[in-house]
Amino acid sequence: MERLRVAGFESAGDVREVFVGLDGDDVVLCEEVSGPSAQVAFGEKNHVLSVRLTPEAVSEVVAEIGFAGPEGSLWDYLADARYDLTDLACLCAGRGIPCTVGASGETRGPKA
Repeated sequence: MERLRVAGFESAGDVREVFVGLDGDDVVLCEEVSGPSAQVAFGEKNHVLSVRLTPEAVSEVVAEIGFAGPEGSLWDYLADARYDLTDLACLCAGRGIPCTVGASGETRGPKA
């Protein structure tokens, strides 16, 4: 699956990168975290979180984001350092938007 880097953030030795890719019709969002925070939170140097959304779910997420705040698109949301994929997964769960969440360590790449 080809991925496009949407955003990258660095702070206090941590690196967080966000990618978007297509797998069939589904959109796969992937967040790769490395550094001290990954070591503390997950017990590993690199951690990957992924969220898989159907096209219908993407539309629902975009409608929620646009309605809930100043962000106008999923891209804007992902490129904002205030949010991470855990926030997006929680938004989906709270609004009943179907998504598949996956996580992996040390191996980089989406697993959803």
